[in-house]
Amino acid sequence: MPTRTAGGDSCAEHKRRVTAFALELGSSLGFHRRELDLLRDAVEYHEVPAALLQPPGMARLLADITGVDAARAERELSPLRSDLVEIVDAFQRGAGGLETRRYVEVLEMAEALDQQLESEPYAAVTAENPDERDPYSCAAVQNLQRASREELARVAGRLPVFPTAAVRALLTLIRADVDDARIERIAASDPVLAGKLLSTANSARFGARAEIKTLAHAIHYVGTTVARDVLLAAVLKPLFRSRAMKPAWKHSLESAEVAARIAELTGVATRGEALLAGLTHDIGTLAMSVLNPDATARCRRLVAHGCPQRVTEAVVCGADHAEAGEEILRAWKFPPELVLAVRWHHAPERSDDVLSAVLYVTEFWTCSEEDLPSVARLHLAMSRIGLTHAQLEKVPCSRALAEAFPAA
Repeated sequence: MPTRTAGGDSCAEHKRRVTAFALELGSSLGFHRRELDLLRDAVEYHEVPAALLQPPGMARLLADITGVDAARAERELSPLRSDLVEIVDAFQRGAGGLETRRYVEVLEMAEALDQQLESEPYAAVTAENPDERDPYSCAAVQNLQRASREELARVAGRLPVFPTAAVRALLTLIRADVDDARIERIAASDPVLAGKLLSTANSARFGARAEIKTLAHAIHYVGTTVARDVLLAAVLKPLFRSRAMKPAWKHSLESAEVAARIAELTGVATRGEALLAGLTHDIGTLAMSVLNPDATARCRRLVAHGCPQRVTEAVVCGADHAEAGEEILRAWKFPPELVLAVRWHHAPERSDDVLSAVLYVTEFWTCSEEDLPSVARLHLAMSRIGLTHAQLEKVPCSRALAEAFPAA
Protein backbone atom coordinates (compact mmCIF):
# COMPACT_ATOMS: atom_id res chain seq x y z
CA MET A 1 0.00 0.00 0.00
CA PRO A 2 1.46 3.43 -0.90
CA THR A 3 2.63 5.80 1.77
CA ARG A 4 0.16 8.60 2.51
CA THR A 5 1.05 11.86 4.24
CA ALA A 6 -1.40 14.64 5.02
CA GLY A 7 1.10 17.40 5.60
CA GLY A 8 4.75 18.14 6.14
CA ASP A 9 5.26 19.69 2.73
CA SER A 10 9.03 19.29 2.46
CA CYS A 11 11.62 21.93 1.69
CA ALA A 12 12.58 19.93 -1.40
CA GLU A 13 9.00 20.06 -2.73
CA HIS A 14 8.81 23.77 -1.99
CA LYS A 15 12.07 24.33 -3.86
CA ARG A 16 10.86 22.32 -6.85
CA ARG A 17 7.73 24.45 -7.12
CA VAL A 18 9.66 27.71 -6.76
CA THR A 19 12.08 26.52 -9.43
CA ALA A 20 9.22 25.65 -11.77
CA PHE A 21 7.51 29.01 -11.23
CA ALA A 22 10.81 30.91 -11.60
CA LEU A 23 11.72 29.22 -14.89
CA GLU A 24 8.26 29.87 -16.37
CA LEU A 25 8.41 33.48 -15.21
CA GLY A 26 11.90 33.87 -16.64
CA SER A 27 10.74 32.49 -19.99
CA SER A 28 7.78 34.89 -20.00
CA LEU A 29 10.11 37.79 -19.28
CA GLY A 30 12.49 36.95 -22.13
CA PHE A 31 15.36 35.23 -20.28
CA HIS A 32 17.55 33.23 -22.67
CA ARG A 33 18.86 29.73 -21.91
CA ARG A 34 22.03 30.76 -20.09
CA GLU A 35 20.05 33.18 -17.94
CA LEU A 36 17.48 30.47 -17.15
CA ASP A 37 20.31 28.15 -16.07
CA LEU A 38 21.63 30.86 -13.75
CA LEU A 39 18.10 31.45 -12.46
CA ARG A 40 17.72 27.75 -11.68
CA ASP A 41 20.97 27.79 -9.70
CA ALA A 42 19.85 30.93 -7.87
CA VAL A 43 16.70 29.12 -6.69
CA GLU A 44 18.84 26.23 -5.50
CA TYR A 45 20.96 28.51 -3.29
CA HIS A 46 18.61 31.42 -2.54
CA GLU A 47 17.95 30.32 1.04
CA VAL A 48 21.61 29.63 1.86
CA PRO A 49 23.29 32.52 3.72
CA ALA A 50 25.39 34.35 1.15
CA ALA A 51 28.46 34.20 3.43
CA LEU A 52 28.45 30.40 3.12
CA LEU A 53 28.65 30.63 -0.66
CA GLN A 54 32.06 32.35 -0.57
CA PRO A 55 35.05 29.98 -0.68
CA PRO A 56 36.17 30.51 2.96
CA GLY A 57 32.66 30.05 4.29
CA MET A 58 31.99 26.98 2.14
CA ALA A 59 35.29 25.43 3.18
CA ARG A 60 34.62 25.91 6.88
CA LEU A 61 31.09 24.54 6.52
CA LEU A 62 32.43 21.49 4.68
CA ALA A 63 35.06 21.04 7.38
CA ASP A 64 32.39 21.16 10.09
CA ILE A 65 30.20 18.63 8.25
CA THR A 66 32.89 16.16 7.14
CA GLY A 67 35.69 16.75 9.62
CA VAL A 68 38.29 17.40 6.92
CA ASP A 69 40.92 20.10 7.29
CA ALA A 70 39.48 23.52 6.38
CA ALA A 71 42.53 24.55 4.31
CA ARG A 72 42.33 21.33 2.30
CA ALA A 73 38.60 21.78 1.79
CA GLU A 74 39.16 25.31 0.48
CA ARG A 75 41.78 24.06 -2.01
CA GLU A 76 39.49 21.32 -3.34
CA LEU A 77 36.29 23.35 -3.61
CA SER A 78 35.13 24.60 -6.98
CA PRO A 79 34.01 28.17 -6.30
CA LEU A 80 30.49 29.16 -7.31
CA ARG A 81 30.08 31.69 -10.08
CA SER A 82 30.41 35.23 -8.81
CA ASP A 83 27.21 36.34 -10.56
CA LEU A 84 25.28 33.58 -8.76
CA VAL A 85 26.64 34.65 -5.38
CA GLU A 86 25.76 38.24 -6.24
CA ILE A 87 22.14 37.31 -7.05
CA VAL A 88 21.70 35.33 -3.84
CA ASP A 89 23.24 38.11 -1.80
CA ALA A 90 21.01 40.71 -3.48
CA PHE A 91 17.91 38.56 -2.90
CA GLN A 92 18.67 38.23 0.80
CA ARG A 93 19.54 41.91 1.30
CA GLY A 94 16.95 43.39 -1.07
CA ALA A 95 19.69 45.20 -3.02
CA GLY A 96 21.69 44.72 -6.22
CA GLY A 97 22.24 46.43 -9.53
CA LEU A 98 19.82 46.62 -12.43
CA GLU A 99 20.90 43.34 -14.05
CA THR A 100 20.90 41.48 -10.75
CA ARG A 101 17.45 42.86 -9.88
CA ARG A 102 15.97 41.04 -12.90
CA TYR A 103 16.82 37.73 -11.27
CA VAL A 104 15.91 38.89 -7.78
CA GLU A 105 12.43 40.02 -8.86
CA VAL A 106 11.74 36.64 -10.47
CA LEU A 107 12.88 34.89 -7.29
CA GLU A 108 10.68 37.15 -5.18
CA MET A 109 7.66 36.53 -7.41
CA ALA A 110 8.14 32.75 -7.42
CA GLU A 111 8.73 32.60 -3.66
CA ALA A 112 5.74 34.84 -2.86
CA LEU A 113 3.44 32.84 -5.13
CA ASP A 114 4.33 29.54 -3.50
CA GLN A 115 3.92 30.99 -0.02
CA GLN A 116 0.50 32.31 -1.03
CA LEU A 117 -0.52 28.88 -2.28
CA GLU A 118 0.78 27.16 0.85
CA SER A 119 -1.31 29.47 3.04
CA GLU A 120 -4.54 28.90 1.11
CA PRO A 121 -6.01 26.23 3.46
CA TYR A 122 -5.76 28.69 6.36
CA ALA A 123 -7.14 31.81 4.68
CA ALA A 124 -10.59 33.10 5.61
CA VAL A 125 -11.81 34.39 2.26
CA THR A 126 -15.29 35.90 2.11
CA ALA A 127 -17.01 38.51 0.00
CA GLU A 128 -16.74 40.97 2.90
CA ASN A 129 -13.10 40.14 3.59
CA PRO A 130 -11.33 39.61 0.24
CA ASP A 131 -7.99 37.85 0.09
CA GLU A 132 -5.15 40.39 0.32
CA ARG A 133 -2.41 39.06 -1.89
CA ASP A 134 1.25 39.95 -1.79
CA PRO A 135 2.11 42.25 -4.74
CA TYR A 136 4.87 39.89 -5.85
CA SER A 137 2.37 37.01 -5.87
CA CYS A 138 -0.03 39.09 -7.95
CA ALA A 139 2.77 39.94 -10.38
CA ALA A 140 3.65 36.26 -10.67
CA VAL A 141 0.07 35.32 -11.54
CA GLN A 142 -0.19 38.14 -14.09
CA ASN A 143 2.89 36.80 -15.88
CA LEU A 144 1.98 33.11 -15.64
CA GLN A 145 -1.75 33.18 -16.37
CA ARG A 146 -2.70 32.06 -19.88
CA ALA A 147 -6.47 31.57 -19.52
CA SER A 148 -9.31 32.91 -17.36
CA ARG A 149 -12.43 31.84 -15.52
CA GLU A 150 -14.48 33.33 -18.34
CA GLU A 151 -12.64 31.30 -20.98
CA LEU A 152 -13.00 28.17 -18.88
CA ALA A 153 -16.74 28.78 -18.53
CA ARG A 154 -17.06 29.23 -22.31
CA VAL A 155 -15.15 26.00 -22.96
CA ALA A 156 -17.30 24.11 -20.47
CA GLY A 157 -20.41 25.50 -22.13
CA ARG A 158 -19.28 24.24 -25.55
CA LEU A 159 -18.80 20.63 -24.44
CA PRO A 160 -21.29 18.10 -25.84
CA VAL A 161 -24.41 17.85 -23.70
CA PHE A 162 -24.59 14.73 -21.58
CA PRO A 163 -27.79 12.89 -22.63
CA THR A 164 -30.78 13.39 -20.34
CA ALA A 165 -31.52 9.66 -20.54
CA ALA A 166 -28.03 8.91 -19.27
CA VAL A 167 -28.49 11.29 -16.33
CA ARG A 168 -31.79 9.56 -15.50
CA ALA A 169 -30.05 6.20 -15.61
CA LEU A 170 -27.35 7.40 -13.22
CA LEU A 171 -29.89 8.81 -10.78
CA THR A 172 -31.78 5.52 -10.81
CA LEU A 173 -28.66 3.46 -10.27
CA ILE A 174 -27.49 5.44 -7.23
CA ARG A 175 -30.74 4.93 -5.36
CA ALA A 176 -30.41 2.76 -2.26
CA ASP A 177 -33.53 0.77 -3.24
CA VAL A 178 -32.48 -0.02 -6.82
CA ASP A 179 -33.34 -3.63 -7.60
CA ASP A 180 -32.18 -6.18 -10.13
CA ALA A 181 -35.15 -5.59 -12.43
CA ARG A 182 -34.32 -1.87 -12.77
CA ILE A 183 -30.65 -2.64 -13.32
CA GLU A 184 -31.57 -5.09 -16.06
CA ARG A 185 -33.81 -2.54 -17.80
CA ILE A 186 -31.03 0.07 -17.79
CA ALA A 187 -28.47 -2.42 -19.11
CA ALA A 188 -30.87 -3.57 -21.83
CA SER A 189 -31.44 0.02 -23.00
CA ASP A 190 -27.97 0.28 -24.54
CA PRO A 191 -25.89 -2.42 -26.28
CA VAL A 192 -22.67 -1.00 -24.85
CA LEU A 193 -23.99 -1.23 -21.29
CA ALA A 194 -25.32 -4.72 -21.87
CA GLY A 195 -22.00 -5.83 -23.34
CA LYS A 196 -20.01 -4.42 -20.45
CA LEU A 197 -22.18 -6.16 -17.86
CA LEU A 198 -21.95 -9.49 -19.68
CA SER A 199 -18.18 -9.21 -20.22
CA THR A 200 -17.73 -8.46 -16.52
CA ALA A 201 -19.74 -11.52 -15.49
CA ASN A 202 -17.67 -13.68 -17.86
CA SER A 203 -14.31 -12.23 -16.79
CA ALA A 204 -11.57 -14.15 -15.01
CA ARG A 205 -12.35 -12.24 -11.82
CA PHE A 206 -15.65 -14.07 -11.42
CA GLY A 207 -14.57 -17.37 -12.97
CA ALA A 208 -17.87 -18.50 -14.47
CA ARG A 209 -17.76 -22.20 -15.42
CA ALA A 210 -20.06 -21.68 -18.40
CA GLU A 211 -20.66 -18.61 -20.55
CA ILE A 212 -23.24 -16.22 -19.09
CA LYS A 213 -25.51 -15.08 -21.89
CA THR A 214 -28.39 -13.16 -20.29
CA LEU A 215 -28.45 -9.91 -18.34
CA ALA A 216 -30.59 -11.40 -15.60
CA HIS A 217 -28.07 -14.24 -15.12
CA ALA A 218 -25.16 -11.76 -15.16
CA ILE A 219 -26.75 -9.55 -12.48
CA HIS A 220 -27.58 -12.55 -10.30
CA TYR A 221 -24.07 -13.97 -10.74
CA VAL A 222 -22.01 -10.85 -9.96
CA GLY A 223 -24.48 -9.39 -7.48
CA THR A 224 -26.56 -6.22 -7.40
CA THR A 225 -23.74 -4.04 -6.07
CA VAL A 226 -21.17 -5.00 -8.69
CA ALA A 227 -23.71 -4.82 -11.51
CA ARG A 228 -24.79 -1.35 -10.43
CA ASP A 229 -21.19 -0.14 -9.99
CA VAL A 230 -20.14 -1.40 -13.43
CA LEU A 231 -23.12 0.21 -15.15
CA LEU A 232 -22.51 3.55 -13.42
CA ALA A 233 -18.95 3.56 -14.70
CA ALA A 234 -19.98 2.37 -18.17
CA VAL A 235 -22.49 5.23 -18.53
CA LEU A 236 -19.77 7.78 -17.76
CA LYS A 237 -16.83 6.20 -19.59
CA PRO A 238 -17.50 7.92 -22.96
CA LEU A 239 -16.73 11.27 -21.31
CA PHE A 240 -13.15 10.10 -20.78
CA ARG A 241 -12.50 8.64 -24.24
CA SER A 242 -9.78 11.11 -25.30
CA ARG A 243 -6.13 10.34 -24.64
CA ALA A 244 -5.82 13.42 -22.41
CA MET A 245 -8.55 12.08 -20.14
CA LYS A 246 -7.14 8.56 -19.68
CA PRO A 247 -5.27 9.36 -16.43
CA ALA A 248 -8.37 11.07 -15.01
CA TRP A 249 -10.50 8.02 -15.85
CA LYS A 250 -8.06 5.62 -14.20
CA HIS A 251 -7.97 7.78 -11.07
CA SER A 252 -11.77 8.16 -11.09
CA LEU A 253 -12.31 4.39 -11.10
CA GLU A 254 -10.10 3.97 -8.04
CA SER A 255 -11.63 7.00 -6.32
CA ALA A 256 -15.15 5.76 -6.89
CA GLU A 257 -14.51 2.52 -5.02
CA VAL A 258 -12.73 4.25 -2.14
CA ALA A 259 -15.46 6.90 -1.81
CA ALA A 260 -18.14 4.19 -1.86
CA ARG A 261 -16.40 2.28 0.94
CA ILE A 262 -16.01 5.45 3.05
CA ALA A 263 -19.73 6.15 2.59
CA GLU A 264 -20.56 2.62 3.74
CA LEU A 265 -18.36 3.00 6.82
CA THR A 266 -19.74 6.39 7.85
CA GLY A 267 -23.33 6.28 6.59
CA VAL A 268 -23.17 9.92 5.42
CA ALA A 269 -24.25 8.99 1.88
CA THR A 270 -25.40 5.94 -0.03
CA ARG A 271 -22.83 3.78 -1.76
CA GLY A 272 -24.27 4.81 -5.13
CA GLU A 273 -24.07 8.53 -4.37
CA ALA A 274 -20.45 8.27 -3.28
CA LEU A 275 -19.56 6.07 -6.24
CA LEU A 276 -21.01 8.61 -8.68
CA ALA A 277 -19.20 11.44 -6.87
CA GLY A 278 -15.92 9.56 -7.19
CA LEU A 279 -16.49 8.88 -10.88
CA THR A 280 -17.28 12.53 -11.69
CA HIS A 281 -15.12 14.49 -9.25
CA ASP A 282 -12.42 15.22 -11.86
CA ILE A 283 -14.76 15.78 -14.82
CA GLY A 284 -13.54 19.40 -14.95
CA THR A 285 -10.28 18.05 -16.38
CA LEU A 286 -12.28 17.61 -19.60
CA ALA A 287 -12.57 21.40 -19.96
CA MET A 288 -8.96 21.93 -18.88
CA SER A 289 -7.75 19.58 -21.61
CA VAL A 290 -9.26 21.68 -24.43
CA LEU A 291 -8.19 25.14 -23.32
CA ASN A 292 -5.89 27.21 -25.54
CA PRO A 293 -2.53 25.54 -26.35
CA ASP A 294 -0.46 28.10 -24.41
CA ALA A 295 -2.36 27.35 -21.21
CA THR A 296 -2.28 23.56 -21.56
CA ALA A 297 1.43 23.56 -22.48
CA ARG A 298 2.34 25.72 -19.47
CA CYS A 299 0.26 23.49 -17.18
CA ARG A 300 2.06 20.41 -18.48
CA ARG A 301 5.49 21.97 -17.90
CA LEU A 302 4.69 23.07 -14.36
CA VAL A 303 3.26 19.67 -13.43
CA ALA A 304 6.31 17.95 -14.96
CA HIS A 305 8.56 20.11 -12.76
CA GLY A 306 6.77 19.21 -9.52
CA CYS A 307 3.77 21.55 -9.19
CA PRO A 308 0.51 19.81 -8.17
CA GLN A 309 -2.20 19.77 -10.82
CA ARG A 310 -4.77 21.90 -8.98
CA VAL A 311 -2.18 24.51 -8.04
CA THR A 312 -0.98 24.72 -11.64
CA GLU A 313 -4.52 25.10 -12.97
CA ALA A 314 -5.36 27.86 -10.49
CA VAL A 315 -2.25 29.83 -11.42
CA VAL A 316 -2.30 29.36 -15.20
CA CYS A 317 -6.06 29.24 -15.84
CA GLY A 318 -7.49 31.43 -13.08
CA ALA A 319 -9.60 28.48 -11.89
CA ASP A 320 -9.09 24.77 -11.26
CA HIS A 321 -10.74 21.56 -12.47
CA ALA A 322 -13.08 21.54 -9.46
CA GLU A 323 -14.58 24.86 -10.54
CA ALA A 324 -14.75 23.66 -14.14
CA GLY A 325 -16.45 20.48 -12.97
CA GLU A 326 -19.10 22.54 -11.22
CA GLU A 327 -19.85 24.40 -14.47
CA ILE A 328 -20.07 21.18 -16.47
CA LEU A 329 -22.26 19.19 -14.08
CA ARG A 330 -24.63 22.09 -13.52
CA ALA A 331 -25.09 22.47 -17.29
CA TRP A 332 -25.79 18.75 -17.54
CA LYS A 333 -28.50 18.97 -14.82
CA PHE A 334 -26.73 16.71 -12.34
CA PRO A 335 -28.06 16.77 -8.73
CA PRO A 336 -27.11 19.97 -6.82
CA GLU A 337 -25.52 17.99 -3.98
CA LEU A 338 -23.18 16.26 -6.45
CA VAL A 339 -22.32 19.57 -8.13
CA LEU A 340 -21.46 21.04 -4.71
CA ALA A 341 -19.31 18.04 -3.77
CA VAL A 342 -17.29 18.28 -6.99
CA ARG A 343 -16.84 22.05 -6.59
CA TRP A 344 -15.29 21.80 -3.13
CA HIS A 345 -13.56 18.42 -3.18
CA HIS A 346 -10.16 20.13 -2.80
CA ALA A 347 -11.36 22.71 -0.23
CA PRO A 348 -13.87 21.05 2.12
CA GLU A 349 -13.65 23.98 4.54
CA ARG A 350 -15.55 26.12 2.01
CA SER A 351 -18.71 24.02 2.31
CA ASP A 352 -20.72 22.12 4.93
CA ASP A 353 -21.36 19.34 2.39
CA VAL A 354 -20.50 15.79 3.50
CA LEU A 355 -19.82 14.45 0.00
CA SER A 356 -17.05 17.02 -0.56
CA ALA A 357 -15.48 15.78 2.67
CA VAL A 358 -15.76 12.16 1.47
CA LEU A 359 -14.03 13.15 -1.77
CA TYR A 360 -11.26 15.06 0.03
CA VAL A 361 -10.46 12.01 2.16
CA THR A 362 -10.64 9.88 -0.99
CA GLU A 363 -8.09 12.11 -2.74
CA PHE A 364 -5.79 11.75 0.25
CA TRP A 365 -6.22 7.97 0.48
CA THR A 366 -5.62 7.39 -3.23
CA CYS A 367 -2.43 9.49 -3.16
CA SER A 368 -3.69 11.69 -5.97
CA GLU A 369 -1.16 14.45 -5.14
CA GLU A 370 -3.32 16.91 -7.09
CA ASP A 371 -2.95 19.60 -4.42
CA LEU A 372 -0.64 20.71 -1.64
CA PRO A 373 -1.10 18.46 1.42
CA SER A 374 -3.02 19.86 4.41
CA VAL A 375 -3.41 18.18 7.79
CA ALA A 376 -6.01 20.80 8.72
CA ARG A 377 -8.21 19.99 5.75
CA LEU A 378 -7.88 16.25 6.25
CA HIS A 379 -8.85 16.46 9.93
CA LEU A 380 -11.79 18.72 9.12
CA ALA A 381 -13.06 16.36 6.42
CA MET A 382 -12.70 13.25 8.57
CA SER A 383 -14.38 14.94 11.52
CA ARG A 384 -17.32 16.08 9.37
CA ILE A 385 -18.10 12.55 8.23
CA GLY A 386 -17.22 10.86 11.52
CA LEU A 387 -14.38 8.78 10.07
CA THR A 388 -11.56 7.66 12.35
CA HIS A 389 -8.00 6.95 11.29
CA ALA A 390 -8.49 3.32 12.35
CA GLN A 391 -11.46 3.04 9.98
CA LEU A 392 -9.57 4.74 7.18
CA GLU A 393 -6.71 2.27 7.51
CA LYS A 394 -9.19 -0.50 6.70
CA VAL A 395 -10.39 1.10 3.47
CA PRO A 396 -8.97 -1.06 0.67
CA CYS A 397 -7.79 0.44 -2.58
CA SER A 398 -9.91 -2.03 -4.58
CA ARG A 399 -9.30 -2.57 -8.28
CA ALA A 400 -12.64 -4.17 -9.16
CA LEU A 401 -13.70 -1.35 -11.48
CA ALA A 402 -10.22 -1.03 -12.97
CA GLU A 403 -10.36 -4.73 -13.83
CA ALA A 404 -13.81 -4.27 -15.37
CA PHE A 405 -12.38 -1.48 -17.58
CA PRO A 406 -8.88 -2.79 -18.40
CA ALA A 407 -8.33 -0.30 -21.21
CA ALA A 408 -8.39 2.55 -18.67
